[in-house]
Amino acid sequence: MNPLLHLDGVSVSIPIDGAPRPVITDLTLTVAPGEALGVVGESGSGKSMTARTVMGLLPHGHTVTGDVRFDGTDLYGRSAQGRVGLAATTVARRRIGMVFQDARAHLDPRQRIGDFLTEIDRTTASHKAAVEMLDRVGIEDPPRRMRQYPHEMSGGMLQRVMIASVLLARPGLILADEPTTALDVTTQSEVVSLLDELRREEGTALVFITHDLDLAATFCDRVAVMYAGCLQEVRRAESLVRTPLHPYTRGLLAARPAPDVRAARLPVVPGRPLSAFEAPPGCAFATRCAHAVDTCRQSRPALAVRQDGLVRCDRLADISTAPTSRQVTR
Repeated sequence: MNPLLHLDGVSVSIPIDGAPRPVITDLTLTVAPGEALGVVGESGSGKSMTARTVMGLLPHGHTVTGDVRFDGTDLYGRSAQGRVGLAATTVARRRIGMVFQDARAHLDPRQRIGDFLTEIDRTTASHKAAVEMLDRVGIEDPPRRMRQYPHEMSGGMLQRVMIASVLLARPGLILADEPTTALDVTTQSEVVSLLDELRREEGTALVFITHDLDLAATFCDRVAVMYAGCLQEVRRAESLVRTPLHPYTRGLLAARPAPDVRAARLPVVPGRPLSAFEAPPGCAFATRCAHAVDTCRQSRPALAVRQDGLVRCDRLADISTAPTSRQVTR
């Protein structure tokens, strides 16, 4: 099956303090039709920038190299110049919807919910479709909610409104950028279940960006782990959690609190997270990796096929049998 979304060797730079700084480096990733891909990593790892690169929501002065394609269309119009390329890109991006982290920040406080949902097509049919979609995403009394303003609704309800607005466009792909971060635990569970249910019903592909590796592994088909703007590992969710390969993935999994283990202190990955523009030559994770050797610091490892996915590490043969910190604490 051909991928719906295909990123091949993508690198992105944006202007910071007047100078171009890399935020994504050599990113290769695919999403199949109907697939759910989780993208995890610490702050600054490039998760949100990946979604913004797909949507074309990068700041002025950005530079994008590599191939970014949706359903075969080059989203940066380089394969078809001029108005032909621009038109094809515009049509393709209309089939991609994005659910942002903070719904309240992306809604006009002066605009009623109904006006927001029908602002492109203010017809009776459009109004009816919006009411039906609010009901579908679990909002009670949709006609009344259509007349309300954002401040009259809770954060969880506004996130459902955002999901409804995306689904009204009937997208082939949804990019969910940490949609549960500002919500309480119960509402988080409801929103995640809603996204998963709607994805399966509509056959829509989903990229779910989150800090929570366990959450991503629970309902995503595959999980991609990013660090310093670079993809480190992407594999089937159950395999990645059961037998993580990259040292960074192993560190993230080991740092999870275990319900059956009493410990005075949780294991942590030493050092601090790096952004892409701070990454040293060679492997970006080398400064925090207990298995790093001189060669790791001299050249960047290439993505290589390992088991059921891709991993960026030249030391796997030497460390694959080493226990994770979680296993040590047991």
